Amino acid sequence: MICIMLAIIGFILTIIWTKLWLADTSEDMTLTDYVDDITLTDILGISGIILLIVSIIGIYIYGIHYNTGGGKHIGYISSIETTGIIYKTPRAYFKTSLRSSQEDEYCIENMKLYDKLNALQSENITITYKSYLVNGVKNCSGEDAIITNFEATKN
Repeated sequence: MICIMLAIIGFILTIIWTKLWLADTSEDMTLTDYVDDITLTDILGISGIILLIVSIIGIYIYGIHYNTGGGKHIGYISSIETTGIIYKTPRAYFKTSLRSSQEDEYCIENMKLYDKLNALQSENITITYKSYLVNGVKNCSGEDAIITNFEATKN
């Protein structure tokens, strides 16, 4: 509720500021004159700009969760960690073989899965992963694949 009120106040201040900025300063006008001079075009234009900025920020932070692929990977978790300044993102580094030098990086969907995978480091497991169109910073910092499930693999 507070966010909505702040957005409305910010919207009104943006309109007033824009009118003051674009106004001819040669006339002696009061703030009421500026507010009375606002047209529907001004409101729609500024609303569109604010909506565009909020949408870009929202997509950057939360992403677009349109499933673009997925699969399974059999191997070993070589290490597991959380990274990030604001949004802590759990990650797992996965190898097909313990002797392999190639390591694939996966994001982990949630902290419960992170705790379970952390207990299974160096165990042979099969992970199930998926990919989104845009993950967003909050959801895996834009990494490609997200681990959604796993199962122990029999050797």
